[in-house]
Amino acid sequence: MDFESFMGQAWDDHAGDASGVAHRLSEEGVALLSSESQLVQLMNLSHHLHGEHLHEWVQGKASFVQLKASDFFEVNGESGEMARRCLASLKLSAQEDFNLAALSVSDQIRVNAMAASNLAETDAARGVRLMQAALDQAARSTLPSTDAMNRALAVSSHNLAAALEEKPALSADETQLMLMASQASRTYWERAGTWLHVERAEYQLATTFLKAGELAQAEFHARECGRIVAENNAAALERFFAREALARVMRAAKNEIEFGLARGEAQKAFDDLDDGDKSWCDASLKKLHQA
Repeated sequence: MDFESFMGQAWDDHAGDASGVAHRLSEEGVALLSSESQLVQLMNLSHHLHGEHLHEWVQGKASFVQLKASDFFEVNGESGEMARRCLASLKLSAQEDFNLAALSVSDQIRVNAMAASNLAETDAARGVRLMQAALDQAARSTLPSTDAMNRALAVSSHNLAAALEEKPALSADETQLMLMASQASRTYWERAGTWLHVERAEYQLATTFLKAGELAQAEFHARECGRIVAENNAAALERFFAREALARVMRAAKNEIEFGLARGEAQKAFDDLDDGDKSWCDASLKKLHQA
């Protein structure tokens, strides 16, 4: 197996078998390394596994001892920067004493957001405080839109909100963290991404507000998603999800007329999809047709 195949399989398997993938990373992934960029990918996966899935801060730090011992590790390179952020995030999650101020402002923001994601399932109240610290510092900073922090914060906030949205039930702190992350993703995709990123962030805002039971806000963002789709003559896939989001909100609001219209438009967009996208969207469409 080559490195790319290993990573693809690892990401496919990690949600259902985080511990097993962590073991494979240590035993197999390291042996397949042939460049620093691959080492950076392993570091990112290791932090994600130990931080967000296994909540094993100490074991996570131990994994970086092995990764930093690689021949491809460059203390002043991309791998060194990644290792410093990941280790700082794990230490912050574990409430260990360390000097966060020793990192750049950009990395301080990213580390706080990374730790907030780590704590989402075990200590959401502290996760809220760390995410708020990241957002406050980002707002105060004079970092340009080209700084890597902007895209990193957009991605990590999206992933955090999506993970919380999938939980069957949320505490008040988890709901607050989910909405905070979803709103942050929208803000930072506008700085670091394209209209497509912003449109999809609006979709996520619609679904997270729906999850939170805030239907007026959910409808606003579903319609914003649809507006951006229309303005940019977006592909059928984007049209489908924009109308699917609005239909879900209208059904929750018991607005049968608007629900029927949105569902019909979602069906039309679905009919324009290629076979691959249809198989991906089929389950969402079927849910709209359920009584």
